[in-house]
Amino acid sequence: MITQDGLFNDGDWIESKDQDPNGDVRLIQLADIGDGVFRDRSERFLTTGKAQELQCTFLRAGDVLISRLADPLGRACIFPEQSQLCVAAVDVCIFRSGQGGVDENWLMHFINSTYFRSEIELRSSGTTRTRISRKHLGDVEMRVPPLAEQQRIAAKIEALQERGRRAREALAEVGSLLEQFRQSVLTAAFRGDLTADWRAAHPNVEPASELLYRIRADRRHHWEQAELAKYEAKGQKPPKNWQDKYEEPEPVDDIELPELPEGWGYTRIDALLSQTRPGIKTGPFGSLVKKHEQRRQGVPVLGIENIGRMRFVEGSKIYITAEKAEYLSDYDVYPNDILISRSGTVGEVCIVPESVGTARFSTNIIRVVLAEDGMSSTFFGYMIMGSPFVKRQISEACAGSTRDFLNKTILESLVFPLPPIAEQDVIVGRLERLFNWTSTILDIATDCMEDLNHLDQSILAKAFRGELVSQDPNDEPASVLLARIREQRAQQAEATKGKKKTATTQRGIKTGKQLSKLAPQQLTLVEVL
Repeated sequence: MITQDGLFNDGDWIESKDQDPNGDVRLIQLADIGDGVFRDRSERFLTTGKAQELQCTFLRAGDVLISRLADPLGRACIFPEQSQLCVAAVDVCIFRSGQGGVDENWLMHFINSTYFRSEIELRSSGTTRTRISRKHLGDVEMRVPPLAEQQRIAAKIEALQERGRRAREALAEVGSLLEQFRQSVLTAAFRGDLTADWRAAHPNVEPASELLYRIRADRRHHWEQAELAKYEAKGQKPPKNWQDKYEEPEPVDDIELPELPEGWGYTRIDALLSQTRPGIKTGPFGSLVKKHEQRRQGVPVLGIENIGRMRFVEGSKIYITAEKAEYLSDYDVYPNDILISRSGTVGEVCIVPESVGTARFSTNIIRVVLAEDGMSSTFFGYMIMGSPFVKRQISEACAGSTRDFLNKTILESLVFPLPPIAEQDVIVGRLERLFNWTSTILDIATDCMEDLNHLDQSILAKAFRGELVSQDPNDEPASVLLARIREQRAQQAEATKGKKKTATTQRGIKTGKQLSKLAPQQLTLVEVL
């Protein structure tokens, strides 16, 4: 339903050779066309002289711009006021109703409705890139309400969508707010604040100092037994003072370290490591596994892609044969082992679950195996991930290199806060309850965001069924609006009778005589335009 000063055109064919980065005319492209929003992204230009030479259509504020390419196909927005002349690329369709035509905001919302999208999908074509021609775009039928009702519908939609936008903005912040909360909880946990009430209620638990003394005694005893077994295997008696060869873990000087809660202590990782398996092991890959040895099935090789934030990610990119896995048996993983990423996001950590089965790990991973009754694997994992004190040490140790890269030497140099075992379990339990709670909130926020997306289409569907705003019997009927436009078109046709068809008629706009054959309020898009 185009009036005399309206149009329904494709944009202009502007080739690269026609463009000029110093030009004063901006080229509006598909990237600028959002779903009801002008994105304002394009940065291509041409000169006024070139635009005039190419007989380009200059855009006006209020034009409806429609994308003839996905994604999504047929999205539309209102072109806003600009400080410079603008033209549109050829895959952008331009609608301008002109004075006395349909309300452009109403039309934009109609074009963005599910009904219109499904109709143009039926009329689209293309394999690699789905598109719709302007001719087929103009074939979509619609029911046209009175102009005053169009304006009420557009105003109501925009008011509801504004509320939806505010809700989306609030929901979009939920993730970052929950992350801040999680980090605050972790900081409180490893500062001792999270379990201050528990310590007050349990004053008689074994303190970390006694725990470390017992760990060191167990560690020495295990070493002595292993040494005696070596002498026995050789048929030798141990020499005098053979126990003096044992190296005690270096004690931590905590004079300048942050003060810890009562019953806590500081330790390095060497005092906590397993004595039955290698406590710290760096992955083997590179020269030990060639490209041709990798398989699509077999024994999985775990990589940094399997490490989430205290979450084991199932699946593997690489597999090896059982024979190769046997050769790499030193790089096995068992439930409760700790996997730490050495590169990428350094310090990401997860605990190997019971479900993992037989597997090996790759070069970008450090495997840590802790002794029993020292520090729990889960507590250690949360501490690596969330203790500001530990994370700062890792960051400082990695500083100066071209990229962060965690290694065994750095890991062995770190100082860790060590609570009593019983308190470690309480900390882990409280962390996991709080994190489960935050995950539930994030899931709810995600569901709400999806509901809002569905709500937008529900609003449009209701609007174009005539259910969103009330009808006013005093409104000028759409039939009168259409008749007035037909009369204008007929007068224009009479004035140009016998002359060359106008550019608008050449672009496929039907004449007033053709329009008069249709039902007053049921028209195709091109006829409404």
